[in-house]
Amino acid sequence: MRPWRPPERGRGPAQPGARRPREGTGNRRPPDAAGGRSGPRSALTKSIDPFDLFCAYHLGIGPDKRYAHANIHDVARRFGVDAGVIRQALQEHGMDPEAMMNRDFDLAMAQLDIQVAPEGIDRIEVAKELYAQFRSAAHKPRDWRRLLAEDERENAKTFGRR
Repeated sequence: MRPWRPPERGRGPAQPGARRPREGTGNRRPPDAAGGRSGPRSALTKSIDPFDLFCAYHLGIGPDKRYAHANIHDVARRFGVDAGVIRQALQEHGMDPEAMMNRDFDLAMAQLDIQVAPEGIDRIEVAKELYAQFRSAAHKPRDWRRLLAEDERENAKTFGRR
């Protein structure tokens, strides 16, 4: 249990259970080399290498080349930006969730290849081949009606009709 602190001025009355933002959090951009704030987010996304982003976000390859599941906030910390910049970079590079669904690329199998790579195998080298496959994969929009109909038929076989 945290010790009680008096409410800060200008923040309204303290309410039991009310949460305040922690110091140093929020959607702040890191300072640029000149010490000021950096420009628009697109300038920050240009500093993120698409291959490194693919490895970190989709394949879960950490800086030590080991597999570790990483969410968008983990990846943002790794690149020194906020999660919004990562979302924008994913979209700019055609790697956002919707774009991934509309590619003829088996992301689940790629993730599994990285997860089960035996010790001594360089995951980055494996990722290079997977990234090349991803980039060359055809855009193939999902036919959701067909997929749902197929799932309905499979469910009927397994569980019977209701």
